[in-house]
Amino acid sequence: MLINTLALWLATVLAAGVELDPFDPGGTLEVVVTFLLVAAVFGIVNGVLAT
Repeated sequence: MLINTLALWLATVLAAGVELDPFDPGGTLEVVVTFLLVAAVFGIVNGVLAT
């Protein structure tokens, strides 16, 4: 999950047009939680599709 989180963060930094809107009020904690939740969803979907 941490690798997915890092990959998502790098995608938002490096790729034009990719952005992530964090939960309100948008502080550091909210950004980190949003990245972790999105990475968890990607991990669950990958796990289901891989079986």
